[in-house]
Amino acid sequence: KTVNKRSEEGILNKDSLIVNVTAACGPLIYRGDQFPEEYHLNAFICEPEGNLVKRDILNFESLKTTATQAYNDKEFLASTDEGFRPVNLLGAPDGAMYVVDMHRGIMQHRAYETPYYRNGIAHKELDTLLSAGRILRIKYKNKDLSKIPDLVHATSSGLVALLKSANGWVRDRAQQLLIFREDKSVIPELQALAEDGKNAIPAIHALHTLDGLNGLSFGLLQKVTASGGDPMLTAHALLLLEKYNTKDYVKQMMEIANNLMSKNDTVVNLYLAISLGSWDSVSKETVLPILAKLSQAYPSNAVFQEAIVSSLKGMEEEFKTLMNKMNDGKGSTDLVMNMLNQAIENKQNKNINSIFVDVLVSVDKVTSGLEIFRSTCMACHGADGDGIANVAPPLKGSQYVEGPSERLAMILLNGLQGPCHIKGKSYTFNGSVPNFGNNFND
Repeated sequence: KTVNKRSEEGILNKDSLIVNVTAACGPLIYRGDQFPEEYHLNAFICEPEGNLVKRDILNFESLKTTATQAYNDKEFLASTDEGFRPVNLLGAPDGAMYVVDMHRGIMQHRAYETPYYRNGIAHKELDTLLSAGRILRIKYKNKDLSKIPDLVHATSSGLVALLKSANGWVRDRAQQLLIFREDKSVIPELQALAEDGKNAIPAIHALHTLDGLNGLSFGLLQKVTASGGDPMLTAHALLLLEKYNTKDYVKQMMEIANNLMSKNDTVVNLYLAISLGSWDSVSKETVLPILAKLSQAYPSNAVFQEAIVSSLKGMEEEFKTLMNKMNDGKGSTDLVMNMLNQAIENKQNKNINSIFVDVLVSVDKVTSGLEIFRSTCMACHGADGDGIANVAPPLKGSQYVEGPSERLAMILLNGLQGPCHIKGKSYTFNGSVPNFGNNFND
């Protein structure tokens, strides 16, 4: 097997197979109707470096989704052909799964190539395998492919009916075409479908189709939340209610919130906490107490507390005061208080999450190193140099970067492997800093 860093411990097993996924891409949740039932809503992931496609079985719980490998001793799809590079997976109107195979010999970026990898590529002439991409179809052999509906000539009412299809691809495309056509004559049909709480998936499609046609109303969404149907249908209705966050609807929205909280449904309460983030700016005096009650209902649940704190949007100090008052000055749980204190501290120090930072830096001869950093270093060390958990340590504040320039130059030229200590913290990663001396000639 020709892989980069083959000599490093833990890369390959005794059979020369990759131990861990290193190039996951092109995921697909199977929503078709051609595979057996046990494949429904399974997760499939491409691993082009390992020449395979993995299958994971998803387990949906109220607050989390977990995955387990479908097989212990094999993969859903694997090949001994080192040119097999699956990079994307797609559902289709016939219910099958389609695999985009880049079918290319070289996968590694030049900056990270080791001498072993380059020699192996040359020996097997894998560098000659170019422009050979293909698309593969996977179907269940004991069942015919599904009949493809004529979406082009279907009436708008026919498209509404297709929102009930067992094939997720067909439902998605029917919804897309209904919105594209802007045929509002089907709004009554969509409203009836949305109110049918017994069929949650078609009802969810109907709600979002109505949204695309500007056919939603607060009253309809209120009916859906009160129907007592599938929790996920209620969750979608709550998120769509955010567009009505004006003072005119505050009283009715708080009635919805109190009614839903009385049912003690964990999934609904989580989405309620998330959706109320759009309402607290309109009426914080009514919304913050409800968020506080939700926080008290799930004191040790990190997912809930994160959702609640995220919904505060600058009102952390007011919420902290309210929580202390509601708990008779005894304070609330350490979990939510720690989150609130961290949010308040970050705000005071103007420490904004890097994903929200948008900094434009002009590049010239003096700052051309920025381009090299972005193309070569950023993927592992992060856009701001703070490092990425389980991938690479921080560069910011590192003695390796801010220390002697000679040492930094030697690391860049020869790489670095093994545990390292930065600002008193030990970092151990499976990978290593690439050997750039063998990859660049300047």
